[in-house]
Amino acid sequence: MSLHAAAWQIIGTSATAIVGVGASLYIATKNRSQLIRHGKETLDVQRLATARSASTFIAEKRQKWIDDLRTDLSHYLALTTELTEGWKRLLFKMAEEWDEHPGADPLDVLRHNSDMRETFLTSISARDGEHYQLLMRVMLRLNPDEGLHTMVLVAIFNLRRHLADLAVQAIKDSYDNRAIYDSIKGELDSASSFAKLILKEEWKKLKYEIADPDSLLRDILERREVDDIKIGKVVKFDIEHLSPLSTHEAVAPHNMNRAFRDDGPVAS
Repeated sequence: MSLHAAAWQIIGTSATAIVGVGASLYIATKNRSQLIRHGKETLDVQRLATARSASTFIAEKRQKWIDDLRTDLSHYLALTTELTEGWKRLLFKMAEEWDEHPGADPLDVLRHNSDMRETFLTSISARDGEHYQLLMRVMLRLNPDEGLHTMVLVAIFNLRRHLADLAVQAIKDSYDNRAIYDSIKGELDSASSFAKLILKEEWKKLKYEIADPDSLLRDILERREVDDIKIGKVVKFDIEHLSPLSTHEAVAPHNMNRAFRDDGPVAS
């Protein structure tokens, strides 16, 4: 009987130990699962917080880009109109000199017109310089690889070129410039229309980035290697094809004055 009781005691003790071990394993497994789940949730929260932070940063930069582009481009177009009207008034006055003094010595009229032209150039020098600076600011904000951006770039460069055309017409004492004025109006309309589309497109991107920050961060990480390759190719191409600044002198404002001095009628 004592052996039988001892055996049952051993069995009971073993069973209790086994149950205890099993319970401990169960609790440990459960705790481990909870820790893993909690850790995963923590990582998800951290990732979402990182994505939201990145989204906010990018959204702020994009909003500033939108605001700056709108400000500079609208100023550039308004200044183009102002300078165009100035040239119109000057050319009209120069034409009137011939009508008001039909019997005058042509050299005297040319000399007077040359003086008016030089006075006008002095009066607009600051505005003309500002016009060129705005052109560069807008150009550096736009991407020539994107269709809409290219259309705006073409239009604003054409506007600068047309103002130079008016300067040349003044040198030649040529006063019928309706074709140039019409071209300026067309380029102003084009630049304005395409700029509106760009701003609308950028505003949509801004909303999407704010609404889905996780997707934005994932897209950035996925495109990083591709973008690095593209940037490297662009930089290499630009370095290999870099042209001296002198090849772009036709756009610079000071060359307009130099053109008058070199090519204008000589007033003796």
